[in-house]
Amino acid sequence: MARRLGYQEWILIAEIAVYSAVWSYISLMRYLHFGAAVFDLGVASATIYKAFHGGIIGTAADPRPIQVQKLIYLVLAPFYDIDPRPEFLLVFQSIWIPLGAVPLFLASRKLGMEKTEALLIASSYLLYFPLAGVNWFDFHFMALFPTFFLLCLYAYVSDRKALFGVTAVLATITDLMVPLIMFAFAVYAVIEGRYRGKRCIPYTVLPASAGALVFLAVSLYFGPGYLLNWLHLGGHGSILSMVSDPGGPLLTRKVMWFILMSIPPLFMYLLSPRSAIMFIPYVLFVAAYSYTPYFTVTLYQYPALYSPVIIYSAAKGYAFLRSKIGSGRAKYALFAVLAVSLITYSLFSPVGEAFTYQYTYGHDPNLSNVIPPYTLSQMEPKQYDTYMWAMVRMVPPGTTVLLQNDEPQLATVNNVVMPWSPVPELDFNYSLANPYSKWFYPGAVISPGAVTYFQTWFNYALLSGEYSIVSEEDGLTLISLGQHSGPVAFSPVNVQLEPVSSGTGYCNYTTGFLPPGTYVVVNGSINDTLRGSDGISDLVLRPHLGSQGQVEFVVPVYLADVTLSAPYSGHVDVVLREVSP
Repeated sequence: MARRLGYQEWILIAEIAVYSAVWSYISLMRYLHFGAAVFDLGVASATIYKAFHGGIIGTAADPRPIQVQKLIYLVLAPFYDIDPRPEFLLVFQSIWIPLGAVPLFLASRKLGMEKTEALLIASSYLLYFPLAGVNWFDFHFMALFPTFFLLCLYAYVSDRKALFGVTAVLATITDLMVPLIMFAFAVYAVIEGRYRGKRCIPYTVLPASAGALVFLAVSLYFGPGYLLNWLHLGGHGSILSMVSDPGGPLLTRKVMWFILMSIPPLFMYLLSPRSAIMFIPYVLFVAAYSYTPYFTVTLYQYPALYSPVIIYSAAKGYAFLRSKIGSGRAKYALFAVLAVSLITYSLFSPVGEAFTYQYTYGHDPNLSNVIPPYTLSQMEPKQYDTYMWAMVRMVPPGTTVLLQNDEPQLATVNNVVMPWSPVPELDFNYSLANPYSKWFYPGAVISPGAVTYFQTWFNYALLSGEYSIVSEEDGLTLISLGQHSGPVAFSPVNVQLEPVSSGTGYCNYTTGFLPPGTYVVVNGSINDTLRGSDGISDLVLRPHLGSQGQVEFVVPVYLADVTLSAPYSGHVDVVLREVSP
């Protein structure tokens, strides 16, 4: 006869449903309003899609296309191919991550806790604010690790070997760093087994073997140099640097990371040093490298690798505390953990924004219309979203597209070109420029060491004469390779210039950017000059008189940080009115 669920289980189900609904909404809002990123949502989406569309067959351009270091994408591919849209991944992730609370609840029960205590532990996992960063930062394969690993831990404490084997393998293939965690788990299983008098061979051999096979497969497929480069991490440090400089650079920030991520469970995981062994591999990476996403407490995907270990170890630590002082008194500690988790979630997660505010930045203070993408309040409908989606739908599937980092909508079924170099290459068919985004401007940092130069490449394509404008609306521009009779859609830009300074005989007016086009200057003079950055250098333009005698500027490319210098005649409203693209 099936056991009836108690109110604790129903509360947990409700919490999981709320978490899934809220984060699905947030993730979809970011995506629909162009706040998501090519790196990594677009890349992940394309990787899964191509598994069934030629993406596992080597070519001269890509001789080793299989992502051996995260084979979990092959497990997702059959399901994703039914309806290959990035929205599916965002919703799936928002449901999958909170489901980890179920095996954590069950494992807590196996550790001898009452249902209420297990519910408090599971609730603290859902409110562990570093995990919110995993949801916020689009989609990553390592985001699947927490739930698989918590299932693995539940199978271990309940001695379910078949479930353990399946979940251990699935957890191991989510990311290249996971085999190190599985090696640590094998050590933990040996120590715990000897302490508890529990048979540990299946729980040591399988995770260690799975981790070793992943490393072996990566070495055989990509060559041994791949792992060596990964351990060196592209100049951000190396494992060997721990010996000579254990703290490495940014020591203060690393210490703050450790403190912040330990506050929600009130450092309770330290009461279970045996299970905390599984945290050691990640700590070693933080100690060894200067790669800041590793020790950024939220807004990146890496908390997925330590969150389940921390919360499970905190549950073990609570079980130890409970055995010493009794469940009645120990339960107050769990209520404190839940209260602190709720406070820190409201302060430090993207929902709270108090912490994430420091991560908001635009290209330049003068570009007041540039929208930083890293806080919840920025994820609102924008007037140009409709135009963006219309242009996205104009790009035929299967073409090569130069992308800004906030255009994952075009990444799944197209060949992606990213403007990594300041020296442009004209090897794409389409490109869509969105100057309202910080990713448009040269020097936009996607992650440490990864910088894009979209404006430079886009302007170079315009000046080459090989590309023409397909659509220009509200400052957005879609171009394609080849010549056309004219844009299929055009909505002009009217810019009210703001006076910022004046001197003897002149006044300066500024605006954030101008798209390419011909502009009439209302209240302008033939002696005006227009300056702006084209992504390489400053461009100085002078006007001419149009057919109706009006002052006109021809702007051949996108200009940023635009300044119009005009003869000074008191305060005069100056407007640039676009008349043609």
